[in-house]
Amino acid sequence: MLEHGTWLVPTLTAGDTTEEMAADPKIPEPVREKLRTLGRPELESFRRAAEAGVKVAMGTDCPVAPHGTNLRELVLMAEKGYTPSQALVAATSSAAELMGLQDELGTLAPGKRADVVVLDGDPFDFEKMPDRIRAVYKDGVRVIG
Repeated sequence: MLEHGTWLVPTLTAGDTTEEMAADPKIPEPVREKLRTLGRPELESFRRAAEAGVKVAMGTDCPVAPHGTNLRELVLMAEKGYTPSQALVAATSSAAELMGLQDELGTLAPGKRADVVVLDGDPFDFEKMPDRIRAVYKDGVRVIG
């Protein structure tokens, strides 16, 4: 990935869904057993990629998981090899760069779209982030809060 400049979009929360399904008594036991054997190899792969300096952008498999749960990606990135600051960059400017939209999105700068999430408190307290969102702006227009 380093050699070719390939981006990693790790979708780390996908394993959360697998773990939930493995604990669901409505799912047949043979399937649950198979799910339990999968483990979380994506977490170790992310750690190794982070250490190697692979370019990372945050993304998710939503709506496989409910919308809004994608913020957990930041938690897992910060636990498995990234600093909180690197995780936020992966979710903002790196994601914009991967999509070829870095001239429009990803950072706050004159001439760019004003897509902004306003939080109370520490922006690196990812665990509590969903409860601290006070406003969301899309193209400079307040859409939430």
